[in-house]
Amino acid sequence: MKPYHRRPEAVNLVIEEVSEDIEKDAEIPYPLKRRTAFDYEEVCKESHLLDKLSTDQIKELKNVIIKNREVFSSDPGTTHLMKMDIELISEKPIKTESYRMSPRQINILKDEIKRLLDLGGIEIGQSDFTSPLILVESPYRDPRPCVDYRRLNGVTRIEFFPLPNIEKNCGKGWRRTICDGLSRLE
Repeated sequence: MKPYHRRPEAVNLVIEEVSEDIEKDAEIPYPLKRRTAFDYEEVCKESHLLDKLSTDQIKELKNVIIKNREVFSSDPGTTHLMKMDIELISEKPIKTESYRMSPRQINILKDEIKRLLDLGGIEIGQSDFTSPLILVESPYRDPRPCVDYRRLNGVTRIEFFPLPNIEKNCGKGWRRTICDGLSRLE
């Protein structure tokens, strides 16, 4: 079992009065040029290999990482290999109004949206379908934006995919290999 840790109490404040400054700040920031570079110092700090490597090995590692910088990026990436299509039961557009947020939450969301736009993780789009953003604040973690897709999920056609046959994919000898490995552990 996990040890019990008392969580700090979090209080969200909702301000009834809407300021025009907040409305101006809530505009969508346009992205910068997509960056493909990474921060070598950040990658080194997060890894514990530097304590175990010699200076020559560290230089060689740095050259390999710099040569293959797209692979070792510390930022999340996207793929162009697959597109997601959502089939709906009805063609009626789903429009959900956004939730009320405090100025602090709006600033956090604005910064996070700007960061995701710069990384290429999201893009500006025009659609008849809208879902609200909420800010999820968990203890010991940075606040993160989440999209509330509950209304859209209500009109999404459910698709069933059968599980693949594991014995066919792995061959008939896979069970013997696993059992042999388990018996050696005992």
